[in-house]
Amino acid sequence: MTDEEIIQENNIDEQMEEVKYMLGKNTSIDKSKRCNLVLYTIEKINNTPFLYFLMVKNVNDLLQLPNMVSSKISEFMEENFIVSNYKSKGCTFYKNENYVFYEMSLNDDEFYPTLYQDNWWKVTPFEMIYSKEVLYFPIDYKYIQFFIDNPNLLFLLDSENNKYEVPIVVYLGIGESQLNEQLLLNELNNYNGSFGRGYYFKTFDKSYEDAIFDYTLPDAHILKLINYDYLTDYIYTTTKDTDEVIIKNNKFYFRDIFIGHVPENCKVGKYKLNTYDDDYIYLISENENKCTKTVYEKRNEDGIVLRYVLMQNNNNIGPDKQKGYDSYSFNSIYMTKNQDSFNCLSYHIIDKKDFDINEIKIK
Repeated sequence: MTDEEIIQENNIDEQMEEVKYMLGKNTSIDKSKRCNLVLYTIEKINNTPFLYFLMVKNVNDLLQLPNMVSSKISEFMEENFIVSNYKSKGCTFYKNENYVFYEMSLNDDEFYPTLYQDNWWKVTPFEMIYSKEVLYFPIDYKYIQFFIDNPNLLFLLDSENNKYEVPIVVYLGIGESQLNEQLLLNELNNYNGSFGRGYYFKTFDKSYEDAIFDYTLPDAHILKLINYDYLTDYIYTTTKDTDEVIIKNNKFYFRDIFIGHVPENCKVGKYKLNTYDDDYIYLISENENKCTKTVYEKRNEDGIVLRYVLMQNNNNIGPDKQKGYDSYSFNSIYMTKNQDSFNCLSYHIIDKKDFDINEIKIK
């Protein structure tokens, strides 16, 4: 072992002296049984330790612990973690299978968030138990049940055996050109919102939408009408080339074809046909009124969804701002006043060519 490797291993031991991770009863590996590798890492947010596991995504996009026969473990670890350091922490026998523990010290050059189709994912206890998925990829329930039945594996303890807070997972959607600014400064989500000044995050679904749409572009306003077979592909392709919609006698006409009655308070402004399908006709206007819904154009660049771990500390759950709280959460919005309360766990590229496809690429 080189001097550098000895230093790396000693760093792990120093870290473990600060926190306790109770693995429970350790047993020897039953070589006749299947082995599941529990690869865990301890990192910190503002000197508060937190835990996550390394899981692999299989061909069915299901997240699992690596599993194999015992004779393959050494070869597997050596092939997958050439630079990153790891240390064996024993074995637990559960439901006729081995669960073999390794504490990991990951090297960023080796274990770097990669492409959508690659295997390795960081999974937090919050995702393991509460959301039961990472982004939209489900976690294998076999392993969820393992951690439910072994809850000590979800918590870190201090020197007095008190549990450290388990961070939640939150998201932020931006454009690719904003990525470096956000990673370096954390300022794009710092604004005066519904809970006052702070750092705001959302759920994955809401952040995915934010990554697709550019709210800085001029917005448009859509009015939706029911299409009672007023418009068909035949009508659209065999008449004069105009998208203008005319209002006559409180009725909408497109190329002299009646397409619906004008709702109350919707007579002001000019309308054009945006699109239609078998169910609805969508009119677009530059004017906002009580009948329209504001829509935004899709980005002209790739979108980014950033995934964060967030320590909520003194948290208030509810729609209104309250005195004396460090963070807030309500519906799909999360806010913290402290920049030291969150860390970026990974970020995910949404190719602009795939904005209509439920696919995320990871960089």
